[in-house]
Amino acid sequence: MKRKILVAGSSGLIGSHIASHLDHVGYDILKTSNTTKSNSTAIQGDMSDPSTLDMTINEIDTIMHFAGDANVKKFIDDHSVFSRNISITKNLLEFARK
Repeated sequence: MKRKILVAGSSGLIGSHIASHLDHVGYDILKTSNTTKSNSTAIQGDMSDPSTLDMTINEIDTIMHFAGDANVKKFIDDHSVFSRNISITKNLLEFARK
């Protein structure tokens, strides 16, 4: 049985490479992204919005979290970026708990 891995932030630099590698070695990958960069993204939307992950997804074995904004200049100029990144992590943790 193939392990199913949720890769949050699969359109970013690290997430896209991780998802590609995991797919290549045979894992079943469920990608999430807030952009339209990848047409193979299964869940698309704002990960800081709890309703983005409200759908029922069964049998996810692992969650890999690469979602969020890592732009340091944005953190300095707009402190809400930090809050948004915290919300993304909180939503993924709540999703994992369920």
